[in-house]
Amino acid sequence: GVEFAHFLGFEETCPRWDFSFTDQEVAWQQEFFSHIARPAIGLVIASAHPHKDWFAEGYARIVDFVDQDLNMQPILIGGPSDREHAMARGIVARSICQPLVALEKPIRRTMLQLAGCRLVVAPDTGPLHIAVALNTPTVGLYGYSNPKRCGPYRFQDLLVDTYNIDEPEGAPITRKTKPGRMDLIEPEMVMSKIEYGLNTYDGARMKQDSRCSVFGVQQKKNHNPT
Repeated sequence: GVEFAHFLGFEETCPRWDFSFTDQEVAWQQEFFSHIARPAIGLVIASAHPHKDWFAEGYARIVDFVDQDLNMQPILIGGPSDREHAMARGIVARSICQPLVALEKPIRRTMLQLAGCRLVVAPDTGPLHIAVALNTPTVGLYGYSNPKRCGPYRFQDLLVDTYNIDEPEGAPITRKTKPGRMDLIEPEMVMSKIEYGLNTYDGARMKQDSRCSVFGVQQKKNHNPT
């Protein structure tokens, strides 16, 4: 990764991703967010590996915090799998307010949702890294896997890390996983990082810095629509 680039003598090692979307995709995104009256916080509710997932009660607490304390719109983001729908139902059943459930396919629609959010909360999964690449402030939830090995390139200050809570300083970075560690993530830890992220990263500035034109994405007319 970055260390190897430094070894080769490259000084500029900040990664950059140039995402492009069609006019039709941007129109879909504008239509999607036109029905949301408040800034949105996206909650990616599941990964491909159940051990990486947080629990429904925790997400429900965050839903109510986002809605009631922050006066922002919580959106449950993910794919249309049975497991994700089951997780969404569990979150809705445990929350006081009703989040927007937006489990979409294909992945490019998920990308458009992530780009339009003011902030995203996600476990170690593809959408987390997509949100980071789109320069959307992202609170990463890590317990099963080590964020020092597979964490995001940006927003490390927004990580909630229960993997390394008992690791000594300077411990080797390995592929070892720690089942059960996601359960150590307390809702208050996530709430604190959300507030910190909102106060630290200005939404309009982040989109400008990522050179994105509409809701955090660039338009590209000659790209084949999804």
